[in-house]
Amino acid sequence: MEQILQLPHSGNINTTALQGDGRVVAAVDIGTTKVITLVGREVVGGKVHVLAHSEEALPRGSMLRSEVLHTGSVRDAIAKTLADIREKWNIDVREVYVGTAGSYYRCLNAPINHIRTIGTTEITEYERKEMEEQMYLQPVKPGECILYVAPQEYRVDNYAGIPNPVGMSGKYLSANYRLFIGSEAPVENSNWCIRQAGLTLKKGLFKPIATAQAVLSDDEKEMGVAVVDMGGGTTNVVVYYDKIVRYSAIIPFGGNTITEDIWDGCGVMRRHANAIKIQYGSCYRDLVNANTTLVIDMNDDRETQKIAFSFLAGIIEARVNEIIEAVMYKIGQSGYADKLPGGLVFTGGGAMMQHLKEFATAKTGMSVRIVRPVHLTSDSPKDVRHCSYATAVGLLLHGIATENAAVITDQIPTSVQTIVPTTPIIQKEVDETVNVEESTTDDMVKTTIKKTRRKKSVPEAVGDLFKDFFKKDDGV
Repeated sequence: MEQILQLPHSGNINTTALQGDGRVVAAVDIGTTKVITLVGREVVGGKVHVLAHSEEALPRGSMLRSEVLHTGSVRDAIAKTLADIREKWNIDVREVYVGTAGSYYRCLNAPINHIRTIGTTEITEYERKEMEEQMYLQPVKPGECILYVAPQEYRVDNYAGIPNPVGMSGKYLSANYRLFIGSEAPVENSNWCIRQAGLTLKKGLFKPIATAQAVLSDDEKEMGVAVVDMGGGTTNVVVYYDKIVRYSAIIPFGGNTITEDIWDGCGVMRRHANAIKIQYGSCYRDLVNANTTLVIDMNDDRETQKIAFSFLAGIIEARVNEIIEAVMYKIGQSGYADKLPGGLVFTGGGAMMQHLKEFATAKTGMSVRIVRPVHLTSDSPKDVRHCSYATAVGLLLHGIATENAAVITDQIPTSVQTIVPTTPIIQKEVDETVNVEESTTDDMVKTTIKKTRRKKSVPEAVGDLFKDFFKKDDGV
């Protein structure tokens, strides 16, 4: 049996935008292969209704593993999506939320301690957010920046292991955080492209977190689950347990790598290789018909080319197997491999690979699901329900939550005194479960005060701040 290759064509875009009173936000997702711009509005129930959407393919060589290489091409692609939305929906986008990431980042544990001046008052959300914002200001290596801060647990006086201290009262408040630190250049290049396209950057969000927000429910985050976002240039892994981000890692392989393997192994043109992967590619050789052959009409004087489905599946399976092995290795490093009853959740453009669920289940022995963005209204455009839109939808959700939080301005913060240790706040670089030190609060406070009693000279203070600040990199 033979099948003829038909290159995919773009479909019509739904131009209907329903009116409403909800808060409207816009988001731009700069991926390895394309730029996606969404405009959405919040609705009752915590979902988002997408009012307008546009995507623009990036020329080959514009990006390398989620990092901008050719800023002009990326800028122009963003501008084209904005013009498309302006023309078809009459929406003029000015401010956007953007995803931040890169081809490298690492995880560190970091504590912070506070002494509250009035211990009988309730801890406010303002205080909690203030502590979190302070973690973004911690010193890092030259050329790096803090991409995301994930609270792990809090301690109020002698009560440890508290997921959220808001509403409690106490004199001493401390917290343990997970810091995700990456290269600064990819973030700056993406932001430059946004500004050059005439946009104002409202806020950036760590892309793996945005993706997880779009595809996971609160119940899944609580029981324990790993999100695997298979993009064009990279594959990101995020581990949730007890509704907390515990770990994240990046793997330098994605859908583009599979396309390159097909191009190299089958001797076809790159544009044909990608179409073959999308229409006929399977990552599980045991499930394809060994008697089926793909016939490629070259549309010139050259002879038609024939590729056995089993041969094609073998090429794809080898690369997908490598990606899944890397995913499982990273999950093992997280320390939560045995605490994920929610299993593996695959999303992203690469997750649409035929038989991925069956292959990943057989390979890992875990529960596996392929998911699309779930927090969308039923009247949102069908196009944005694709796995490749997960990050963009997550950015919209984040933008709505941020806008709503900004409206709350009547909270009066409790006066606090920040304890700044003379030793580095980052205790160690790990790929394991966060463990809170089991000392009493009184001992912790006495020790901290003792350290700050003697005033140090500037050279001593600088030396203490940077001495052995970072250990060996995570090596992702």
